[in-house]
Amino acid sequence: RKKTNRINTFFVFIMVSVLLCFVANYTQFKFMNIFYPQGRYALLYFILFALLIIFLFEQLYLQIGMKVAKVFMLIISCFVINFLYAFNFNHVHDWHNENDTKDMIDYFIKNKESLLEGKENLNIGVRFQFGVDANFYRVIHHLNWLNYMDTRTVLNPLNDYYYVNQEDTLLFKKIPNQVLKIYPESKTILLKNTTKWKHKVLCSLKNNFDDEKINTHVTLSHEQFYSGNYSSKLTNKISFTPLLMDTVDDEFLKYKLVKLTVKGMVYANSLNTDATIVVCHQRNSETLNYYSQSIQELLYKPKVWTPFYFTVIVPDDVRKGETIASYCWNIGHHDIYIDDLEMVITGCEKE
Repeated sequence: RKKTNRINTFFVFIMVSVLLCFVANYTQFKFMNIFYPQGRYALLYFILFALLIIFLFEQLYLQIGMKVAKVFMLIISCFVINFLYAFNFNHVHDWHNENDTKDMIDYFIKNKESLLEGKENLNIGVRFQFGVDANFYRVIHHLNWLNYMDTRTVLNPLNDYYYVNQEDTLLFKKIPNQVLKIYPESKTILLKNTTKWKHKVLCSLKNNFDDEKINTHVTLSHEQFYSGNYSSKLTNKISFTPLLMDTVDDEFLKYKLVKLTVKGMVYANSLNTDATIVVCHQRNSETLNYYSQSIQELLYKPKVWTPFYFTVIVPDDVRKGETIASYCWNIGHHDIYIDDLEMVITGCEKE
């Protein structure tokens, strides 16, 4: 009897705990605007539910004996049917998007040379729901030739490729495109922008840090350098490279579509370096647009000169007299070396 009482007490405790969890979630949602647990967060209740089911069957067995076996087999059958329905080797049942996004990035890795077509890096327009996963796979594979996928510019005609929902193809009537791959599970599609462009370099600035006259506030270092005799050593005390800056003029405003590319070489003693490439658009010292790319995401090996590229599609609302600048910023405590820092602004128009 004592053993039975202990079992009953624990069963009641588990059942009350589950009910209180439901009440807590509902109360947080109703009065604190905290959404219900989803996905992997909901799995926190797995142990509670497992214990509740085990002791529930124990109670049923004590009350009705072997008849509980039929109930048990019915529930097990439901679980087996659900497993057979969701079973596959690619993705869990409700995570089609993540699997197809990974497959899309794998497609770029396998066909890198043909997709680059002589370019240094590529812009891919992606919908918001795919952006986090696409950038995650870009980072873990150290794909410094794939630009950060900014979901705000998903339909911009300067993107080289587009990974969008299949119904989005109606939005591409003005952008010549070619279908590269269709993903039925997530109902997405990979498109290639086939527009022929005429490019004009509006600005090209480069600093290889060998001229001491224009690098007076920079720690010029002879310890590591990629070309010439010096590089810029960024520390936690002197953490910025000199600005590469251009002023918007009438020639700039002739082009409705303009892109900016920052490129250079970086040397880091540690892969944990916390440094960024920054592009900022300013008017009278007021920052209107700010873009950044973590250098750490582009590194794949320490103590090796590594190329980096960062392309930004310039907003179409720029005005004459405003400035666009780029620089490297070392936020962390690990020293890094920058060399051959270059900013190129290109105007684009259709042929």
